[in-house]
Amino acid sequence: MRATRRNDHTVAALAMCIGFYLTARKTNAAMRDTRRHDLTLAALERSEQRLKDLVDSSSDWLWETDKDRRFSFVSGAIDQIIGLSPEFFAGKRIEDIADTAYAPDDVTRALGALDKGWPLRETVLRINRGSAEPLYIRLSGRPRFDRAGEMVGYRGTARDVTSERRAEAAAQAAQAHLISATNSSSDGFSLWDSEERLVAFNARFENFFFATDRGALVCGRHFEEIVIRYADAAMKNKSPEHQQAFLRER
Repeated sequence: MRATRRNDHTVAALAMCIGFYLTARKTNAAMRDTRRHDLTLAALERSEQRLKDLVDSSSDWLWETDKDRRFSFVSGAIDQIIGLSPEFFAGKRIEDIADTAYAPDDVTRALGALDKGWPLRETVLRINRGSAEPLYIRLSGRPRFDRAGEMVGYRGTARDVTSERRAEAAAQAAQAHLISATNSSSDGFSLWDSEERLVAFNARFENFFFATDRGALVCGRHFEEIVIRYADAAMKNKSPEHQQAFLRER
């Protein structure tokens, strides 16, 4: 009888120990899961902060659209970069904010790429702001998909290129003034860059060398290519040896 009671006590104590052990294991596992969860959250927070710091210190801004091409997200730094708030873009499509009269072919190509789900590459859009100076932005983006593979919109970056466009316009205006001034001269005039590409020329220069080949002089064309075209016209009935000698002299 006493032996049976002792065995019962032993079994009960053993069961209690096993219970404590299993409970401790579950508790430790839960604590490890909580710890891993906390570490994961901390890593995500650091990653998000790192991305935010990079975006805030960059001259680019981030954007997203939904499947209907309407802006659903614009990074908060945009108001500091281009002076427009995220609310300006919210719910609007690219064609709603872009001046389609500016570079209409580029706008058409960009909208066509969006319709087909193609990447958007370095597309410059002009945004009119009433009496303020127009704003020029360069967009690049890629389609984004859900887990089922369905396209749910676009995500990309944008940059303010207004100052670049302003500089280009100033350079073009200066070139136009230069050509206007040289056209009044009785001498031929041409300007070439350091890579021997044509930058500007006046009517006298074109009339003297290319009166019968008006398409030969194109800004950006290399000097050698222009000379070859001139040689083709001037030496049409000459032998190849004469043509090569003519080119060497030039």
